[in-house]
Amino acid sequence: MLLTKLACLSLLTLIAFGQTEPRFRLSKASIVILAVTDLNRAVEFYRDRLGLKLSSANEDFAFFDAGGFTLALRAGLPKPDKIDLAATEIAFAVEHVKPAYQALRALGVEFKREPRIVTGTTWATDFRDPDGHVLSIVGPE
Repeated sequence: MLLTKLACLSLLTLIAFGQTEPRFRLSKASIVILAVTDLNRAVEFYRDRLGLKLSSANEDFAFFDAGGFTLALRAGLPKPDKIDLAATEIAFAVEHVKPAYQALRALGVEFKREPRIVTGTTWATDFRDPDGHVLSIVGPE
């Protein structure tokens, strides 16, 4: 009963102040920004090895179309701590993990482990970019 009264009071307060929505909500992440130590080296890796399309670049940033979001690389990262880099991972969806794994290895990408089942029929494997950021490919075998 008390919770119902509090909920009604909250709703009435929102209406009194002209708000019809209970609160502001973020709806969609659009850009992931990774700081890098050498922007040119990072651009070569993401463009030439991973095949991402470079949308634009300047002396401080490079922007890639990552299929539904923008991946931005920001220059000027001091030498990172490996523990910090392992705290975040970007997973790229692929049609089939094993062929993608073989194609990326042929381009010089070094993987941490062989592709493996992570849930049900979903396979994955991970690798690092030149600065040590954790990246992975995910999809069916």
